[in-house]
Amino acid sequence: MVSLSGANSYAGQTLVANGSLMVDGSIAGSLLTNAPGTIIGGIGSNQGSFNAGGVVNPGDVGGIGTFSTANGLTMHSGAS
Repeated sequence: MVSLSGANSYAGQTLVANGSLMVDGSIAGSLLTNAPGTIIGGIGSNQGSFNAGGVVNPGDVGGIGTFSTANGLTMHSGAS
């Protein structure tokens, strides 16, 4: 599992190809994508678009919470 916290201002796509990404801060303007079999979760936000091909799991590990995305969410076949 990889975890991002604080304000992340890097440019470019964020692709989760294996494992999981917990976002407990913010990602500024990035296209966020997760492949089938991967997980994106956390209590943070993405200021770009989100293409979900895997699991979207808002909240921290073992808890509940809200994950937000500013520019739309696309759930692809097989995503949950």
